[in-house]
Amino acid sequence: MYKAPMRRFPFANNYFNEDPNPERSAPLETDMQVDVVIVGAGIVGLTSAYTLKKAGLDVALVEREHVGFGSSGRHLGHITPHAWDLGKNQPEKLAAWAQNCLDEIQAVVEQEGIECEFVRCPYYTPTNTEAAGDALPRLVKYYADLGIPATLIKSNDFDLVTYPTHGAMKLDNQGRCNPYKLVRGLRDTVLRIGVRLYEGTNVETIDGGDTVKIGTKNGTVTASHAVLALNGHAGEFDFLKHLLRPAHTYCMITEVMDEETARTVGPEHSEDLLIFDYGPGEPHFYQRFRSDHRLIFGGGSTPTADPLKRMASEDDQAVFQNIYDEMIRRYPRLVNVGIETAWGGPMAMTRNSSPLITALPDHENVTLAIIGNGNGIGLGSNAGALVKGMVMGKESIDDPTRNFLEFCGG
Repeated sequence: MYKAPMRRFPFANNYFNEDPNPERSAPLETDMQVDVVIVGAGIVGLTSAYTLKKAGLDVALVEREHVGFGSSGRHLGHITPHAWDLGKNQPEKLAAWAQNCLDEIQAVVEQEGIECEFVRCPYYTPTNTEAAGDALPRLVKYYADLGIPATLIKSNDFDLVTYPTHGAMKLDNQGRCNPYKLVRGLRDTVLRIGVRLYEGTNVETIDGGDTVKIGTKNGTVTASHAVLALNGHAGEFDFLKHLLRPAHTYCMITEVMDEETARTVGPEHSEDLLIFDYGPGEPHFYQRFRSDHRLIFGGGSTPTADPLKRMASEDDQAVFQNIYDEMIRRYPRLVNVGIETAWGGPMAMTRNSSPLITALPDHENVTLAIIGNGNGIGLGSNAGALVKGMVMGKESIDDPTRNFLEFCGG
């Protein structure tokens, strides 16, 4: 890898959060009983709370930090639910359900008046090696055969980046947003409809049985069903470690570039460009080239999270330097552009990197819901429909949702 000059990177928990101490609901300080308790108020926990409350259940939602602190609030902002091999059992129907997630989250955003800069947009996956370029037509055909709007762009025709590529795939009709504003807007929504939200509340114990009891420092929640929507926090619980690979993710954003420098990155454009590397077995980098002449760049290999740091955002200057090196290798003129902020934090990867929604062994009323796997919030934006099938029974959801739930292990 190209080695750029060593530098110190300014760090923040979340670039998208302008207020490091946002409003929080009161922590749990009593014992209570509800129909369902959800642990974790990221995109999965919030959409689950929204769906279950709309279905008439009494829902408590418990969050260790504040809504938006974790990976759902600090990722790149892409909403693209197509990052998995859907297998051979009705893959076209699974793909259609996944694509429909975009319509579902758009409907919620519009109905609830959530101002999160949501737009529909293309999503691009360029290749950086000849081997990846050779494999790309098969990937495009796979998606196209599933009914996903995929197009192959030959290397000579892909002009959205200035470094050499071996072609790219374009997925039309995907989505992007400000991730922090999305989850904060969902927070306001679930509070408005009556979900009991407790922020600043760390879960210390989870006891199963005919009912589930969630223990915290100052109170307990007893419920008929529990949903563990923990993502990066899941690595804290020993009984989940055999299902997960805790990791961290990292990225940075440049300061505003002048027009001449911006053109050394990509073409003039009026909307943000979402660009993710494609290449089996290669470190993956991603970028969001913004219309305001800033570049978000991140990714690389996903290191195993230090067990002592799995709950915290992480200022790993060595990892940031590696990301910066790759950014400068691709865009040499950016060596003269400052880095406004770098950020990173924990995420949970399932063992096969596919979404996982399943009951815990010997505890049918405790559902584990891990969906992101470092691939954004595309499926998480409609996770509530899947979790509803686990909590209220599969007869409560339609056939397409039931099929996708079964694909996720439910």
